[in-house]
Amino acid sequence: MIHKLLGPEIDIHGGGQDLAFPHHENELAQSMAACKQCPDQFSRFWVHNGFVNVNTEKMSKSLGNFFTIRDVLERYHAMAVRFFLLSTHYRSAINFSDALLEEASARAWYLYQIMADCEALPDLDLGTARSADYEASEEMASACLRAMGDDLATQQTLSLLSPALKTVNELLHTKKGRKNPERNEVSDVASCLCPRASALSC
Repeated sequence: MIHKLLGPEIDIHGGGQDLAFPHHENELAQSMAACKQCPDQFSRFWVHNGFVNVNTEKMSKSLGNFFTIRDVLERYHAMAVRFFLLSTHYRSAINFSDALLEEASARAWYLYQIMADCEALPDLDLGTARSADYEASEEMASACLRAMGDDLATQQTLSLLSPALKTVNELLHTKKGRKNPERNEVSDVASCLCPRASALSC
């Protein structure tokens, strides 16, 4: 199927940690043997994700704690689920709980709210920005790229963004401004992300 649809070589092949041996080793051997036009490597990167735990217990049908992504998306915005997954390294076990999903929803809402607030600002004179500001932003961008280049360290990348988001939020809003209820209406996407927001059913 891979050879037919994607060609003799793919960039990323993934699966659970339990598939590394013998399933993926057998697949590699069979694929290389069956394809005369295959390059030296069938897949450039093999990634194996950690298991999903539910409230610190392994998810399984026998325990009755099994659910699908469709079940989760009925309760949480897709961006909140993505933020939750990115908050843990893909090779590490991830613990699913409503509390952690709500926390991820709030953090994702915070991120998109700041983005919406920035887009709502009038055009700024970038010529007045300090060179130190540019250097700091370039340094943060480089650090994020390094983290992503180090085995997709998404959790580290998100932590690198936190100080910058906090600084931008404090610059954009005074204490009075942060308590303004109209701020929650700036972005439809942002209001949908947080379970505590007014527009939950989006």
